[in-house]
Amino acid sequence: KLNVVSQLYVSMLLMFIVVLRCYILDFLFQNNSDEWLQTHCGVDCDTLLYIYNKYCGITTIINTHYKLYLVYAYFKIYPTIRANYHCKIIIHIQSIKKYSQYLCSVMNDMNDVWNRRHEMINRTPHLFQNMLTGSIDTFPVIVSRPSNSKISSYLYNGKYKKHVLKIQMMCDHSATPCFLSGPHLGVINDITIFKNNPPLLDDHECIFGDKAYCDKKLKDKIITPIKKTKQTQLSDNQNQYNKILGWYRSSIEHTFGYMKRFRIISKFMHMHTYNC
Repeated sequence: KLNVVSQLYVSMLLMFIVVLRCYILDFLFQNNSDEWLQTHCGVDCDTLLYIYNKYCGITTIINTHYKLYLVYAYFKIYPTIRANYHCKIIIHIQSIKKYSQYLCSVMNDMNDVWNRRHEMINRTPHLFQNMLTGSIDTFPVIVSRPSNSKISSYLYNGKYKKHVLKIQMMCDHSATPCFLSGPHLGVINDITIFKNNPPLLDDHECIFGDKAYCDKKLKDKIITPIKKTKQTQLSDNQNQYNKILGWYRSSIEHTFGYMKRFRIISKFMHMHTYNC
């Protein structure tokens, strides 16, 4: 058995090895290319450095670049023990959860974007109103099928033919998210989600939406494409109007496309449900 002094030296040596390993991994992280980072964690080096410099540092729980990389690598790969038994991220899973909770508690960029939505840089041409500040839509997160049939009926969505949770998001015209609500049950349609959880728009403010938001009661708040009917076809001007509207509304689709780089959103999410 080791005496007290020997145990102290062994503990100090182990601590030194752990710290040295973190710094070596941190150095390797900073010297990797953007292409390597985007492949492994979904974001480029400049974005990770911006997040680290603004919200992390030696005085926080995320005190190395490598720890921040682990968070985004987990979101990007979203490994499971069965499918990725040899994935090294698995051994850091408890720490990654703590890092994620910390980032959620300190990151507030979405509030800043919301407060800047009326600036001139976020205006559309004269074809639309000056107070048209962004686009709104929902995207699905596929979840495991619950064993409880009642919960299963609340989550199943006929459009996707899967059990999903919906997230409602609003983006400004630069495709930057500024409002988020959810998760919502997959059986609820988009317009009902908006009515129950609307962004706090100003009196004369309105936003773009797709055809799912067509409602006479919301026409002053949501600008939607012109829908054709069985009796009438759209004119050339109306088709052109829909194309222009779709071009502006595509910003939120680009945001969804970027988010789907991360398997935690685009693939199968494991969710624990309980009997109710």
